[in-house]
Amino acid sequence: MISLRKVFDAVLSALYPDRCAVCGEVIESGKRLCESCKDEVFPIFGDICHNCGVGLDCHDKTRCRSFEAPVIAAYYYRGAVRNLIIDFKDTRSVKAFGVFSPSFFERIAREYSDVDFDITVCVPSEGRKKGTSRIISEETAKRFLLGFDKDVLEKYRHTEKQHRLKTRERLHNLENSIRVREGKEAFVKDKTVLLCDDVKTTGSTLSECAKALYKAGAKKVYCACIAVSDYGTIK
Repeated sequence: MISLRKVFDAVLSALYPDRCAVCGEVIESGKRLCESCKDEVFPIFGDICHNCGVGLDCHDKTRCRSFEAPVIAAYYYRGAVRNLIIDFKDTRSVKAFGVFSPSFFERIAREYSDVDFDITVCVPSEGRKKGTSRIISEETAKRFLLGFDKDVLEKYRHTEKQHRLKTRERLHNLENSIRVREGKEAFVKDKTVLLCDDVKTTGSTLSECAKALYKAGAKKVYCACIAVSDYGTIK
């Protein structure tokens, strides 16, 4: 005998089928991407250069830029991943992050297996809306049982939007614009910090955040991003 629950689920599935997170095509229940969009996802396989976040299989020492803290990522910022992150920035929802979280968490566990983190910290967002970095940091704190405070870092000097600038301009645009909020120093002092964000391009934002955390007494700062721009996509 078919239960009412199964009938309800079948009707619900017919009315609201699962759709690809990128193109919207109807897909098999439980999946997140259609087969075509899967081909447009570029995960980072193998070992990663912790200076720039790019996989060692396509690493270029002449173009590698190190900065204030090690950085890792799960994907390259292109194809379907780029579209998904743009959608994540628009929706700012935990569900949107769920597309990336399994690979993101696995990459942290693998690359930082010998690091005992104390807290996660997010990049400060502009305005009152919850930023993507905050969502990532909060969910990461839950996953790895770490401390989290959404208000640790603040931007105290106006700067131009990073995406509007060329690479050379981005490198200096954020200088001395981020600090640890007054009263939050104790949360950071002597802690090993995991700084989370959605995308690392030039690394300027992460670098300024790391500088601020070190200035406030952080023991060590590491960075983790959903995606990183490879050398060919950094303009």
